[in-house]
Amino acid sequence: MTVTAPLQSTAVDETAGPAILESISLRDFRNLTRVSLEVPREGMAIVGDNGHGKTNLLEAIYYLQLLRSARGARDQDIVRFGAQGFHIGAEAIVGRHVTLTAAFQRAGKRKKVTVDGVEPPRLSDRLK
Repeated sequence: MTVTAPLQSTAVDETAGPAILESISLRDFRNLTRVSLEVPREGMAIVGDNGHGKTNLLEAIYYLQLLRSARGARDQDIVRFGAQGFHIGAEAIVGRHVTLTAAFQRAGKRKKVTVDGVEPPRLSDRLK
């Protein structure tokens, strides 16, 4: 998979305006073993052959927004084959700079989300 510029990654948070993705790190998400990207301010284009993870990268970005798969998959089905769970971490500007993480462990089917290192009492609180 090759990543080049320019495609601005924005998502809408109704309370804070557009979200601007600055960086993202993935571990064991779908077919992506480990990926770390710094997103240029100008944006980026994602280019690669079929099956190399372009859509999976976009799905991981979407997952941070709504805490579920863009394709309707269960969390356990998003975990890379043979892995125990997945982890997504990102730095973004959503009205202010925030650090976001989302993780899932197959054992116990546990989803964990943090915003600036703090786990909200309910997952729905993450979306505010």
